[in-house]
Amino acid sequence: MPVLKEEPALCIRRGFGTMHYYVYLDVQRQWRWTLYAANGRKVANSGEGYFNKQDCINGINLTAGSAGALIKYAA
Repeated sequence: MPVLKEEPALCIRRGFGTMHYYVYLDVQRQWRWTLYAANGRKVANSGEGYFNKQDCINGINLTAGSAGALIKYAA
């Protein structure tokens, strides 16, 4: 997945028909993201609002880069 960079638009929507992140301002004027699967279903979201758009994008990059993270299961 490509790394997102700062862009002037209020919303960033990438890759219709493919897995993509949607970045938007919520009603409290905080930045959030939602990850959509190729079939259009929501897979994940930021879980918190960010005051700065770049912080939101950094959160996306952190999440996108976690594919190799270990999965730990409850006993």
